[in-house]
Amino acid sequence: MADTQYNLVETILLENIDKPDTLFVFPTDIAVNHWADHLLSLRGGGTLAMERFTAWDTFKQESIRAQKQDKKSVPAVLRKIFVSRLVRENTENCGAGKAPLFSSLLPPKYAYAGGAFVSWLTGILPQLGSWFEKTAGLLPALMNEKNGILAGESLAGDDRDLYTLASRYQQFLDEHGLFEPAWEKPPFEDTGKTCFIFFPESLMDYSEYAELLENTGHVKPVRISGAGAAAKPYKTFFYTNSRSEITEAALYIRALHENQGVPFESMVVSISDESSYEPYVLREFANRNIPFVRRQGKPLASYPAGQLFTAIADCASRDFAFDALTGLLLNSHLPWKDREVINQLIDFGIRNNCITSWKETDEQGSVGREIHVWEDAFKSPMGNREERARSFYEILKTDIEKLCRAPSFEDIRTRYFIFREKFLNMGECLPETDLILSRCISELLSLIEIEKSFQDLAVPDPYTFFTEYLQEKNYLPQQYSSGVSILPYRTAAPAPFECHIILGSTQNSLSAVFSRLGFLSRAKREELGLQDDDASEAFINLHKLNSRLPAAFFCAQETFSGYAIPHSLLRVTEKPRMRYGADDTEAFAEDLFEAEQGLYRSLQAAASVPYFPSRLHRGQLQGFNAWAARRNRNGDEERWKADPALLNLIRERYCYSGDFPGKFSVSASSLEPYYNCALQWLFQRVLVLENVRIETSLMAENIMGSVYHAVLNWFFTAVKKDGAVLSPLQNGALPQDYGVLLTECVETILKGLPALLPGKQPEMSALTVRLIRAEKKNIRAKLETLLIAFLSYFGGYRVLGSETSWKLEKDSFYLNGKVDCMLEDICSEVPRAVIVDFKLYYMPDWDSCTASGDEGLTNFQLPLYMTLAEEKGGKPVNTALFFSILQAKPQVIFGVVTDRETGKSLPKDPVADDQFQLIMEEFREKTERYAAEIRAGNFSTISNSFKKCAACDYHPVCRTSYTVDRESNLLHWGVNNG
Repeated sequence: MADTQYNLVETILLENIDKPDTLFVFPTDIAVNHWADHLLSLRGGGTLAMERFTAWDTFKQESIRAQKQDKKSVPAVLRKIFVSRLVRENTENCGAGKAPLFSSLLPPKYAYAGGAFVSWLTGILPQLGSWFEKTAGLLPALMNEKNGILAGESLAGDDRDLYTLASRYQQFLDEHGLFEPAWEKPPFEDTGKTCFIFFPESLMDYSEYAELLENTGHVKPVRISGAGAAAKPYKTFFYTNSRSEITEAALYIRALHENQGVPFESMVVSISDESSYEPYVLREFANRNIPFVRRQGKPLASYPAGQLFTAIADCASRDFAFDALTGLLLNSHLPWKDREVINQLIDFGIRNNCITSWKETDEQGSVGREIHVWEDAFKSPMGNREERARSFYEILKTDIEKLCRAPSFEDIRTRYFIFREKFLNMGECLPETDLILSRCISELLSLIEIEKSFQDLAVPDPYTFFTEYLQEKNYLPQQYSSGVSILPYRTAAPAPFECHIILGSTQNSLSAVFSRLGFLSRAKREELGLQDDDASEAFINLHKLNSRLPAAFFCAQETFSGYAIPHSLLRVTEKPRMRYGADDTEAFAEDLFEAEQGLYRSLQAAASVPYFPSRLHRGQLQGFNAWAARRNRNGDEERWKADPALLNLIRERYCYSGDFPGKFSVSASSLEPYYNCALQWLFQRVLVLENVRIETSLMAENIMGSVYHAVLNWFFTAVKKDGAVLSPLQNGALPQDYGVLLTECVETILKGLPALLPGKQPEMSALTVRLIRAEKKNIRAKLETLLIAFLSYFGGYRVLGSETSWKLEKDSFYLNGKVDCMLEDICSEVPRAVIVDFKLYYMPDWDSCTASGDEGLTNFQLPLYMTLAEEKGGKPVNTALFFSILQAKPQVIFGVVTDRETGKSLPKDPVADDQFQLIMEEFREKTERYAAEIRAGNFSTISNSFKKCAACDYHPVCRTSYTVDRESNLLHWGVNNG
């Protein structure tokens, strides 16, 4: 064979594989497996002695095991158990006024939250051997100390705490016949084998062993720098944004497969920012029929089924807050037995604002009794009591609390199976769910074995320990498919592939810095002579070296986390681009999604010869067939025509058999959504669909507005009863008798809660009642401010009505509305009425009320109220306005009002008489058209506005189509005619 045909690694393997006295050491197990497979491929088949291949960590462990035959290596989980117990001891010492074990690493003021430090301190343990070695010369006390329990009393700060941690750990290991592998320096004695250690620059701890290894004479490091990696060609692609980067990476992979015949399973995609990139990468690969395999495990607790145990702990620790309970019960991957009662419980929680429990305070501000929000809501429910839901909740709460208080891992297992038997139907369990739950229990069994083997080491909080353990324990289900390997950046670097593709190749993402004893401060590390090792270039070159085809580095200027630049070692000089594929059709496959968009654009432009894509991805074809089937089934002529069932439902909703049998009700609350979009009206007013969000709040959005309206209604009704006109302000303040009346009105309404009117059904939850009553002073103050502003305009007017309901019969329909407040100006020559509609804060914009916008009249309240007042109430109306309660100011739409305190009039440019007539004419025309269309079920106003659709609560259930503007990444959508 000619050496020039192979790179250095391949040459070494081929020349030495048949020598029984050689050992090949690679950085990772992934590299071991892939190089073994690659060597078989180079040799054209055959067999290999796999014991000749090993990973670096295994190589070290085998050497240590030979020296520690009488002891066992400490299990990783036992380190955490040790630290948990030590932290609990420190917390107890601080609580009892004793000297703390730690004064710097874990400050005494944070001792109560010591559990937050456990994982960090556990990670320090393996490095303490190196710390001791580096520090001993600087701290003589470490060399003179004989009794580890004394913990170096002459030391201070971090040094004292680290020595305490190290000495207590060593004592713990000795007591249980264990040793810490990371503390041992294996001798690497000459066994007669030549050891090739590949790519030592990629090993974080190799420098600690380099002198020892390389002086033996039988270890030969094969460095990246000597393998010619720097000279290997590579490609870079720099994009304006990460979405374009991911899309073209997929097209690049398809081109490698289609144009060069590279098998998908021979390519690897390395992702530097997994949390941001991976979901988009997986979706793009699936859409473009690129098979892929995730080769990196993730924590068991991150799988949907594995979240069961964390969700249970969250419920118990947060006293069953609403989002904690829904996080458990609405996990669709768990096979709950009684989903109906779960839905009842969640609906009850939404209605009754069961957001979280709290502690009440008395008037002096002292903390009083605890209020458990669910129990409180069940005592005084809004709506149905839901006894089944209450019983389910109480049983669930009891079992969860027992599970979370289990005193041992064995008890956790027992109580888990009791919980599972009561609430889960494992016969309906998805295979993935069963697999993950089984794996979680398998890990629990390993903890039970540790517990039995070390019975003197009781864990302070077993269930919390178990859930945290699941968050750290990575698991990758067995893969039964093949495809492009997806791995975190650096993981695949030592392994050979046909092509290495690296996404997110930015300066920050590709930086790889090894910091020995990184838990120390920079100043302390410099004092110990420790320097950071920048391995960034080594890993970039390693990806290049192990890629047969030129490695491809993709990056973007605008990433998911902000702006970035390509790594400087890639030497990217060109400006970012949206696409490369248009100029390089060999390197990038045809974008079939873009081709499909071209077809739609040509159809919309009525082109004589539409462009048809030559082929489609499987997902595209399925979508097109479903669209075509819908068109064939519905037919264009029946597109927006209501069927008989829908017509009957419309009649039930709007054609009452009361005052005007056979005639349809028309109200402002129906006209506005109808002329915004008939589909919105259909969903909201006819089908009565509620866009239910699985969340609750302190109170319903509109409840405070209802409270303010109820108080104002009570106030104006009392004034009207006396028959007197509204009193003017007294020196700019509210008249004294009005102040007394306002106080009485506020007291009456708040006392009657949860009902807003005497004898009515409750309209709010017990929690909302408490919150509103706590706001009594603020509510009264806001209303006093409002009434002062109101009387400055309308002092001297007579109250004609408050919350007055009218119905006005027309030809085939009748108008229906309720006027908040109707006044009469008795000072004018011809008394005329004024209509006031109160809004909590925001008022309708001018254009929607005056037909000044492109869509004409879209707010119908004031024209409707004026029509009802004049034709039904017999009062000519010359002024109509909105009044904001919280802003305490009016918005006059029709007519003019004058502030008697300042003399200023509103509005500055009132609606002219001819414009008013046009507005009223449009109101009458749209009212009649609305009544005719809902009677016939033939709707004409369908929105195609992006802004409207984006803001609509019903867009998740509305049949819409989407297009993406690739240049701006803006989303456009409209109604799908199919």
